[in-house]
Amino acid sequence: MAGALSLELVQATDEVEITGERKNMRWTRELDTVLLRQILSTGVDAFMTSRHNTKNKKYDQSKTWQGPGGIIPTLQEAQEFKGLKLPTYQSIINHVTCAPHGLLSKYSHLFTPGKEQAEPAPAGTEGTKDERAKKPKKHAGMSMLELHLA
Repeated sequence: MAGALSLELVQATDEVEITGERKNMRWTRELDTVLLRQILSTGVDAFMTSRHNTKNKKYDQSKTWQGPGGIIPTLQEAQEFKGLKLPTYQSIINHVTCAPHGLLSKYSHLFTPGKEQAEPAPAGTEGTKDERAKKPKKHAGMSMLELHLA
């Protein structure tokens, strides 16, 4: 596909080089954060399609993303996106939702109950975290059970 834009997640320290008036973008943590904040402020309408239409409510994902006051026009006004050529709204939705590399999959440990400690360790640090159960601490000669029963 000629001119197709591939999205890559890069480290937050990577800079986006801008040459000329506009440049195809590469996703950084800073850009992801701005994107997710805008999606959160829009709410569930960002992901609702015409398949979710009811008698009382009609959804148009294209308008939500591209229409006046939509997610993409708002992002284009953000300082972080100045000079960048944004991909299509469907590409952005894929960047957020696709498994296993989408943002929701990548950061699911931050919002999934029971996975709070499942943060990925930085490269090269595997096996450095002590996962063994800790012994109950004693407080002035008392066990934790004695403190609880007191």
